[in-house]
Amino acid sequence: MAYITEFDQKKTYSVGESNSDIKNIQIALKGLGYYDDKISKEYTEKVKQAVEAYQEKNQLAVTGKVDAKTMRSIEQNVIKTLAKNDPALEKAQKVMND
Repeated sequence: MAYITEFDQKKTYSVGESNSDIKNIQIALKGLGYYDDKISKEYTEKVKQAVEAYQEKNQLAVTGKVDAKTMRSIEQNVIKTLAKNDPALEKAQKVMND
């Protein structure tokens, strides 16, 4: 999850589309615990369901589409998750405290 590229927040993604941004959205949603299907470039019904679950949990408009507001929220949650689970940071902190 740490190696996904930044999302293009000028686009809105929905069922039927296919590109690498959608693959990154799937990776992010999987890392956040919302998506459990195979990773691909396809915006499928499963992706839509994961997006809807994410939107509902994060008090966003439940549309099933990934718009700028949803993308910003996903990015922020990915950053928070990585900060909590960063082995390199933990090791550095341990070394500094020893």
